[in-house]
Amino acid sequence: MAKTLEMGELAPMGHLTSIKARLKDLIETYGPLALFLYLALFFAVWAGFAAAIRAGIHVPSTGGQAGVWLGAYVATKFTQPLRIGVTLVITPVVARWIGLDPKKGKGQTPLF
Repeated sequence: MAKTLEMGELAPMGHLTSIKARLKDLIETYGPLALFLYLALFFAVWAGFAAAIRAGIHVPSTGGQAGVWLGAYVATKFTQPLRIGVTLVITPVVARWIGLDPKKGKGQTPLF
């Protein structure tokens, strides 16, 4: 018989069919906090790649300002699986750190 998960309890990795399902579970459990952390990672990585390109790291066909940001975006998309993994790991840690108890209600965070 399959175990029923309680509110705020994430399923172990082997029990979900995909990383997409695990991310959906995380967003349902932690609400806006999970989305905020994912987007914060995205923009930090994107800005980091743009700064690296401007500093002289060569990425083919990045001429001009638009080229820098486009090249940084493409590089950032390659890091998507890693960013999703980091989001899955840090969201429960940050939630505990800020005092969010997901068992009290879906997506009720002190941030929003």
